[in-house]
Amino acid sequence: MADSIAKRVIDVLARSQKRDPATISEDMSFADLGIDSLDGLRIIFELEEEFGVEIPEAEMKRYTTVAAAIDGMTRLLDPETSA
Repeated sequence: MADSIAKRVIDVLARSQKRDPATISEDMSFADLGIDSLDGLRIIFELEEEFGVEIPEAEMKRYTTVAAAIDGMTRLLDPETSA
């Protein structure tokens, strides 16, 4: 499941930034991808739509890297992974 979440998060980021998903790795920051705060907010909404979830505001602030976004989505979709 985690691999499919990672792929979907990366696909959202790639669409948002008009990049090839193959150029995005989990160790990249949003800054590395040229994502500013406005882009970041738009990406949050796109992730919510992609996964059918609502990302809590406190959680949104943690989404500053690709890995953090993947981890956050994994926790929202499978709460037992963070237990």
